[in-house]
Amino acid sequence: MTIEFEHLSQPPGTPKGNLTLANNQQIDEPALKQAVFKEQVRIFITRKRILHAAGPLSSAYFAFLMSEYVALTPILIWWSLLAVVDSVLVLACTVYLRKDVSHVNRPVWLQAHIFGLVLSGFLWGVSILLFYTPQLQGQLYNIVTLVAVSSFSAVVLIPVRAAYLGFFVSITMPAFIFFLWLGDFAHVNQAMGILVIAVITTVFQSSATEHFIDSIEKNYRSIELSKALSLSLEQIKELASRDYLTGLYNRRFGMEGLNHELNRRERYQENLTLAIMDIDHFKQINDKHGHLIGDAVLVEFARRITELLRSEDTFFRYGGEEFVVVFPHTNLQDAQLVAERMRRTICDVDFVVAHKSIEVTVSIGISEFESNDTVEHRISLADNALYKAKNLGRNRVEVVGT
Repeated sequence: MTIEFEHLSQPPGTPKGNLTLANNQQIDEPALKQAVFKEQVRIFITRKRILHAAGPLSSAYFAFLMSEYVALTPILIWWSLLAVVDSVLVLACTVYLRKDVSHVNRPVWLQAHIFGLVLSGFLWGVSILLFYTPQLQGQLYNIVTLVAVSSFSAVVLIPVRAAYLGFFVSITMPAFIFFLWLGDFAHVNQAMGILVIAVITTVFQSSATEHFIDSIEKNYRSIELSKALSLSLEQIKELASRDYLTGLYNRRFGMEGLNHELNRRERYQENLTLAIMDIDHFKQINDKHGHLIGDAVLVEFARRITELLRSEDTFFRYGGEEFVVVFPHTNLQDAQLVAERMRRTICDVDFVVAHKSIEVTVSIGISEFESNDTVEHRISLADNALYKAKNLGRNRVEVVGT
């Protein structure tokens, strides 16, 4: 029986995934932009909820100031409307923050919240009309309050430029238009003052928003770069522990694993068995067919053995055509049964490489660890069992005790 195989693109024993180093990895820019936008909106709505929560209190104080100059009824109606709007917007902010909003729906939520800001700002802005009084002090109270509210919002609403601009325009535009309509020198000057404030705060807010978004992006980019670096380090560690040809653990890493298993065996008094295997007449395969085919035989050999092992078994290339299998929680008899299956897996099916059928056999020596044992002593005994298998004709399994 023969099986023909091609050169394996990923050797047996390698972990799932490509072992190519992460130095050629690139940050997923669309995903990064989505993450930045998500965080931008989250911070914006978190701050916006604070703004609306403070709205009824600040508007109540403003209403108290204006009650000296304006009838109580319009003040109460205005404050009630603004309090209802702010309460609804606080609730909407809370719903968003608790809801796992998809990236597709996030812009819709953002636009809805901006519209809510515009409505809130408009209610603040129309106070200049509702509470207009010929008394200069009353007008100053009104103007100073609107400027204070818009200035405070400039800080709170930094995460989203459109939100602040919508709120600022809606809160100042009624006053600007109203003062121009009055037409006298004093009110026109006030309208021009509003325009100057609008230009200054817009420039400030735009620059602040740009820096704010940039800081979020830098933070997320640093996180992604850190992940890529961690992945690279893990892959470097993985590559350093692997045999380049077969993908199995190399001798250094395999011996470290064997010592670890021995320490655990001593601690918990568990069974631990060691098998050393050597491909028979491997030098003749290299001499007859060439080293490339010999390498392919080693790869296929490793693949076949790997398929028979458990996840907790350690299988590594000991050197050349020699391999070691460490069987935790396994006594000598059970390990011998597994070794027989491995031997038959190798000899019962010819290796076919480059259309050449090659008979391959393996000799295996097995030994079980005992109390107060050492790795060197047990490898020496397993090696003796291997040489016994060789001397008795090869293609066989031999065991040795103490």
